[in-house]
Amino acid sequence: MLSEKTREKKTESFLKLIDKKLEVIYDKTPPPDVVIISIPREIENECKDPRYDRPLLKLPNQDDFHNCLKLYGMKYKIPTQLIRPDTLLFKGTQEKSIVFWNLAVGLLYKSQKGYPWKLAHLEENTCYVGISFFKERDNNQEYTRASMAQVFLDTGESFILRGDPFEWKNEQFPRSPHLSQEGAEELIKKVLEQYKSVRGNLPERLVLHKSSNYWDEELEGFLNASKTINSRDFLTIQGTNRKFYRPGDYGVIRGTLISTQDMNEHYLYTTGFVPCINTYPGLGVPSPILIRCKIQDSDIKKICQEILAFTKLDWNNTFIYRKDPVTLSVSRKVGKVLAETMAKKIEHLDPHYYYYM
Repeated sequence: MLSEKTREKKTESFLKLIDKKLEVIYDKTPPPDVVIISIPREIENECKDPRYDRPLLKLPNQDDFHNCLKLYGMKYKIPTQLIRPDTLLFKGTQEKSIVFWNLAVGLLYKSQKGYPWKLAHLEENTCYVGISFFKERDNNQEYTRASMAQVFLDTGESFILRGDPFEWKNEQFPRSPHLSQEGAEELIKKVLEQYKSVRGNLPERLVLHKSSNYWDEELEGFLNASKTINSRDFLTIQGTNRKFYRPGDYGVIRGTLISTQDMNEHYLYTTGFVPCINTYPGLGVPSPILIRCKIQDSDIKKICQEILAFTKLDWNNTFIYRKDPVTLSVSRKVGKVLAETMAKKIEHLDPHYYYYM
């Protein structure tokens, strides 16, 4: 491996070596529940790009080492846990207890012994869906787009569904893809079919989270596919530079909801001052997320309570909350893995998040 001339070739050889080792491990009876992979510092130094502070390992086709490693694990049906040398030597800024806690939670979930935690008050018979897009890259570096849905059930179960690839060419909005009516309809049909296969019936309520606005054709497709559902809430959730302040020395309390007079826009503080720990565990001034309801059958307070709850459901992090709900933050992470060239070579992409984290 070290005889290769370029960093990218060295990384590729290292990944092939891991592939062979995973194959050997997979053939054992029984195979392990999870495989922990620690990169030796010498190999990391040989493969990483010195222009970046954090290790960035790329293959010759610019695929990402970490993402490809996740796909190799999926190929052999074994979740993987990658650990850097600095983590084992506790050279980061995190306390040892936090490092151990993060690792323990990740391994618990990846070994498929259950969910580290789940939300207690999600509405029954409700299907929550985060929709995002990613660039699908092939070997000649031509880019197409594909949609994906991160689906959460009130039971704590979750699964990932990949939509069909499509061309996106829009000079005005090149980085904000939208589905055609047919594409939107097919994606939601997949979601509802998967929900029914898991629960035995269709949901009574469907909640969609998107980070972009709903275009007319796209909305029509979502509505057509879900016309048998009794209650629907289609939401756009975005970041915003707008900030609010309250009297005193502390920032706005997490969970604060501020709505415009016409009720078209809602600002929800998913970060902020947390009374139970008597501090704001962040830097600078907290800012809210912006919520717009395209289709709304539920009360806005109920909708925002659910969004706030979903900021605490990322099993890849033990911090008390994240800014974005997992319906969107997790789907972005998964999209990075699905965008790799190698993802096309896996016939049946596994729907479980523990293969991607």
